[in-house]
Amino acid sequence: MVLLLPASGFCWVCASSSFWLLNVSRFCQLSVSSRFGHGVLICVFHLRTRAALVISPLGYFRFFANFMHMPNSYFQFKQFTVHQDRSAMKVSTDACIFGAWMAGICASPTSSGYPATAYSDATALASPASCSALPASPGSCSAPPAFSTALDIGAGTGLLSLMVAQQFSGVITAVEIDPSAASQASENFLASPWASRLSLVSGDIRAFSGAFDIIFSNPPFFENDLRGPSGQRNQARHDDTLGFTALLASVRRLLAPSGVFGVLIPYHRLKEFLALATDFSCQRITLVRQTPKHGFFRAMLMMKQHPISDSSTITDELTIQDSRTYTPECEDLLKPYYLHL
Repeated sequence: MVLLLPASGFCWVCASSSFWLLNVSRFCQLSVSSRFGHGVLICVFHLRTRAALVISPLGYFRFFANFMHMPNSYFQFKQFTVHQDRSAMKVSTDACIFGAWMAGICASPTSSGYPATAYSDATALASPASCSALPASPGSCSAPPAFSTALDIGAGTGLLSLMVAQQFSGVITAVEIDPSAASQASENFLASPWASRLSLVSGDIRAFSGAFDIIFSNPPFFENDLRGPSGQRNQARHDDTLGFTALLASVRRLLAPSGVFGVLIPYHRLKEFLALATDFSCQRITLVRQTPKHGFFRAMLMMKQHPISDSSTITDELTIQDSRTYTPECEDLLKPYYLHL
């Protein structure tokens, strides 16, 4: 096999009297399969280093699977960019959905963007069957006063703050305990159109003070799960430093009397979270599942600090995909943000 690598982004590959012209758009490119004897070999070319790798199909698929799972160093939205190479937690679909959902609440607290179902007992939501069995009614949340300040607990890359800032005109403060992630979130804020309204505090939320109309968080929520080799990633994913009890204690201390608290948690820990938050009024819950065939895997909650007598929890469901495309409800949420929607 003969390989010619010019300086341009194209390469000519010659094998068995056949030629292929390849346009290399990223770091490496699968070129051809060529049969030598009784085996099939696959060539992968790395144009930046002018290196060629000849491997078996099994070796290639292992290589390609690892390559495709390498996160991009940034995520481009319509109005801002999130750089994430120094943050343990990368941009994810469920975080984007929660950011868009929370932004809608901040901008218009009486609506989450899609039809709701009212329930009188929030703790009954521990069973998916109970959601479909209960009757639907319009339901709405009581409208709070105008909001002007917001707090993002565990900012990570700053994704949630940026998504909320796109729809919310108030001032947003983000707190992040990991110095590397905090530094990158601050850079993401400064590069956004809302730099004057976004600020980053590097430190522990348990030592932070203030009062905020809105608090939102996508907290570490893995409990007693297997740790990985990265201490930074473990801190971002596991609830050792900020479990539900510590999170709620911080919210009680920092949330204004008429304020609203939004949080994203695993569905299987919903009942546990509500049991710890009995002094809160759960205004709205959105249950999230990947497809109609899947069970719920996330819950998005909107809460107030003091219980409200005779209040009901407004609950709805959101399915992310149907037949490999976003559902209309999910697309409506993400359309203001995603480039290709």
